[in-house]
Amino acid sequence: MMLGHVQPSHPIIKSFVFFDLETSALHAEDRPKVTELCLIAVHRSSVESSGTAPRVMDKLTLCVYLNKEISPTASNLTGLHNALMLDNDKRPLDVQVCESICAFLGRQAKPVCMVAHNGYEFDFKLLRTEFDRLGRSLPSDLLCCDSLLAFRELEGADWQAFKRPRRSYALQKMFVRTFGVKPRNVHGAESDVITLLKLVLNRGNAVCRWMDEHAKRWTDVQQYYIPKKIEDKIHVEPSSNSPIV
Repeated sequence: MMLGHVQPSHPIIKSFVFFDLETSALHAEDRPKVTELCLIAVHRSSVESSGTAPRVMDKLTLCVYLNKEISPTASNLTGLHNALMLDNDKRPLDVQVCESICAFLGRQAKPVCMVAHNGYEFDFKLLRTEFDRLGRSLPSDLLCCDSLLAFRELEGADWQAFKRPRRSYALQKMFVRTFGVKPRNVHGAESDVITLLKLVLNRGNAVCRWMDEHAKRWTDVQQYYIPKKIEDKIHVEPSSNSPIV
């Protein structure tokens, strides 16, 4: 669907909260848990008016300890492992973390939209799972948008017009294609959010308009798997979706 043909069901987005998380495993059947998360909030005016990192932005980055083993594959990607978390006295993802995230979002100008790369298939679903496990929820008026879909559509017309080989929309490969260099410190939550932010700033207005038209409500996000709190009441097969790495 072309830009300008969709009437947004909500006022234009005022705050974009770029989001990424790292996990103990990569697939739903392994019931991954969050090991690190990062949110960077930027006002729309900064996204539209600057190709460089905005001077005004809020950050929340947290590492959390797990009561389960971080898989070797995940550790190799993220550099996080159980002993390191224990050495740094990290605590589990608990109600305080949920409250911190809600408070962080509550400080931003509304409407607020969380943005994650492949978020509809992984990041948003897993965050929803963790909140549900603790009996908590994010604000009901929160919006969310998947930047992978945004870039795929915004670049799609160019790809079709020039019959170029199919492109990868993995975050790091997009960065190399756009800027000609590799991003720093890949698979760290904050560094990946900064990578995403730079890609969004590079397209500015076009990305903002696309997200105005295509953002979903957070309440429509489904769980990645059924967390322990409710899995005994109902059995649902795990999602086959996995993060793009």
